Amino acid sequence: MACTLERAEPQSIVLGHAGTGIDLVNQMFPPNSAEAIQWAIQYYQLDGVEADLQFTMDGIGVLYHDEFLQEETDKSGQIHQKMWNEIEDAVYRGRFSQLNRSRILGLDEMIRMLLEFPNAYLSLDIKSFDDEMDRSKVAQRLDSVITANGLMKRVFLETTDFNLLKTIKAENADLICLWNTSYTDHLIPELLKFDMDGIIVHHQNIRLNETDQILTAGLTLATYGQLTLKDLNSEISKSSSIVQIENPSLIDRN
Repeated sequence: MACTLERAEPQSIVLGHAGTGIDLVNQMFPPNSAEAIQWAIQYYQLDGVEADLQFTMDGIGVLYHDEFLQEETDKSGQIHQKMWNEIEDAVYRGRFSQLNRSRILGLDEMIRMLLEFPNAYLSLDIKSFDDEMDRSKVAQRLDSVITANGLMKRVFLETTDFNLLKTIKAENADLICLWNTSYTDHLIPELLKFDMDGIIVHHQNIRLNETDQILTAGLTLATYGQLTLKDLNSEISKSSSIVQIENPSLIDRN
């Protein structure tokens, strides 16, 4: 007997983590792939997606989660040590290669996809595997691609690198920046001091009274890691302005 899956009816902006999730065993598409992103928006009717962003040596943005290419693709090494023409034909392997030949996605192609969905949001999680990252160039590149395409209200920038966020804000104060960090007593003053827009945190690592303090300060609260219906229906998730969900099948858009 088939069971009917109970689903949530969220009030927050709901984004698919790397498209259709990273931690699901039976997911059909590689995280951050074009197929996963399209499936999240078109099939699951999510409000948009979160995608992991790294940069090549020649400044090309690449959507990829792990530190090393060999973890998921037929290439090896680190993205920040490669030129784009060395990796642009990289395809996902392992469990995903049995389903399709998805290749890694460049930022420019992701932006073109986003423009096809006029109401969709994109949150870019900027990875900081490169200790010598030129933050100014990254900030300039992001500002250029976001503003040129009129996406300043639809693209969120998140990272654990607070210095990078400060550099981005110095480049363009209107870009939406979220600090990926844990809650502390000094968090809100720090965010307000540098004109940040909010915080992103795992939904299990923040208490309800802390969410109230963030929202009262006029800041955005984004949470991630929701895998079950219980997670999605928690008071923490309901208090969140943005939810990055691992399991899109929980969402009821009908």
